[in-house]
Amino acid sequence: MNKGNFMTNTDKVKLRTIVMLSPYLVAISVPVCASPEEVVPADSKQAPSQIASASPRGGNQVRNEKQILAEVSLPQLKQTVKRFDKKQVYQEETARQNAPQQMGSSRVEVVPPVNDQAVNQVDNTANHFIQMEQPPLKALVSVSQYLSPFGLDSNLQEQITLRDVLLAVSGMNLDILRSFTNVQSQKWSYLNTLTSYLPSASLGFNEVGLNSTSALPIKAFASANAGGVTTTKTVIDTTLTVLNGGLSWKPIQGGKLLFTALAQKHRFKASKAQLKADISNTLLSAANTYYDLIYNETLLQIRTAAVAISEEQVRQNTSLESNGLATNLDILQAKTQLSKDRQRLIEQQGARRSSAIQLAHILNCNMGQDLLPADRTLRKIRLVSTDLTINDLLKTAIDNRPELKQYDELRRAAKKAIMISASSLLPTVSLGGNIIGLQSTIGRMNPTYLLNFAVTWKFDGLGTTALTNTETSRWQARQAMIDANKQLLNVLDEVRNSYNMTMTTNAAIDEATNGVISAAEELKLARMRLDNGLGTNIDVLTAQRDLTQARIDKAQALINFNKAQTQLLRDIGLISVDNVTSGRLLTK
Repeated sequence: MNKGNFMTNTDKVKLRTIVMLSPYLVAISVPVCASPEEVVPADSKQAPSQIASASPRGGNQVRNEKQILAEVSLPQLKQTVKRFDKKQVYQEETARQNAPQQMGSSRVEVVPPVNDQAVNQVDNTANHFIQMEQPPLKALVSVSQYLSPFGLDSNLQEQITLRDVLLAVSGMNLDILRSFTNVQSQKWSYLNTLTSYLPSASLGFNEVGLNSTSALPIKAFASANAGGVTTTKTVIDTTLTVLNGGLSWKPIQGGKLLFTALAQKHRFKASKAQLKADISNTLLSAANTYYDLIYNETLLQIRTAAVAISEEQVRQNTSLESNGLATNLDILQAKTQLSKDRQRLIEQQGARRSSAIQLAHILNCNMGQDLLPADRTLRKIRLVSTDLTINDLLKTAIDNRPELKQYDELRRAAKKAIMISASSLLPTVSLGGNIIGLQSTIGRMNPTYLLNFAVTWKFDGLGTTALTNTETSRWQARQAMIDANKQLLNVLDEVRNSYNMTMTTNAAIDEATNGVISAAEELKLARMRLDNGLGTNIDVLTAQRDLTQARIDKAQALINFNKAQTQLLRDIGLISVDNVTSGRLLTK
């Protein structure tokens, strides 16, 4: 019995340990932990026992040790764990950056060899990803002797994941902070309306100087009888000190206090719903900007590979021309293609840096730092299960979209405004009380008590003012209801478009992958025909452009699918940091 065909107990223990850690190992996350259809994000926070590959129907299928062992051998797993060492990875990356670039060294695509099957029958589900590598600086085109061709104006670099982006934007984005201040403003306005139910207190101190003799209907200290008529007069000594204090309360104002408070309460709730909507929109914008950064860095890698291929073609044509197998026109054509690829590479360097600046802008952080995506694989990430039908998604959106809640609260506030306008036609009841002290010199005062109860019924403009204001409020409430219905139609429209976009972009990934395989084979055959004198240089250049464009189309298809999934999650009102980055499908 050959002992080498069996694993020792120590190897089995190591294998079990590696299997438990496999969801967190980026190097084997695609071939081992992911199913052919879906890929779990690298920053997944699930427990190792819960990591599962999502089936095309959205179900969970947990992979065991035997299935992993059948796909990956133990030496490969050991090598993967060895690469997980940060120090060694840094050393390998430094060595790779310093090494001269070779033809085919850029792993833009993992393309399997094409067999005798037709191209449209090749199973491409295992290639729904693009491995990203930062190109060496010598492969880029320098635009200034003082700036790095990769970072340009940046002075430092920082890696960031999608989860980091979403967490940072939740607490630092200015749009969210502005919306939060509006919530606080509406909150205190609502509390201010409640204070109208409390009585008003008043305190006063006055020093009054008088110089007159007045006939007052009060008991006097002196009297006189003239002609049989008794009169009383009071001589007021100055200065006169007046102290007063009292309360006034208007608990009933025709319902104005109640409905004003209720209307402001609805506006307060509407502001909170608006805050949730702004958070959802900002999370979507941040996720899309992060995907744009990955896309532009992938395109930078593709453009770099295209320049390398064009440089190699120039060298080959030069060698063929020296041997009499090519003409000077072939060399000029290859150099023209090289110039076009270098020009597109320069533009892509600027586009990649612009994406990093835009991401820093959304995060409200230092734009001088060059943000780099820590996820080095552009992959297909499904967030919403295919088990959810369009009717399920529409119902979920109606229940969870904050915009619908916001407009509904504004509609309720507008209805309360009708009652506020009509309250002017109803009476107002007021209660009051005062204590007044009078004394010519400061000393012991005898207080005077006053109590007041009043009912007033006031008709401004003979009641027409209140009637016209009420009709104005009615039409404003009607307008608010129309706005709410319009927002509902917008939500239904967005959900349906996002649902259709996810299906079309999903199908586009397969077609784009077929295009990459076909273009790679086209370039291979074109070079073979040229080397054997059966082809032309134009065929090779055309095949080069086709391959570059096919790679760009695949990267665009992957990004479009990921954006469509994030957009659908936002449109149904369930976008959050965990729902975007946890790796769990949204199911029924």
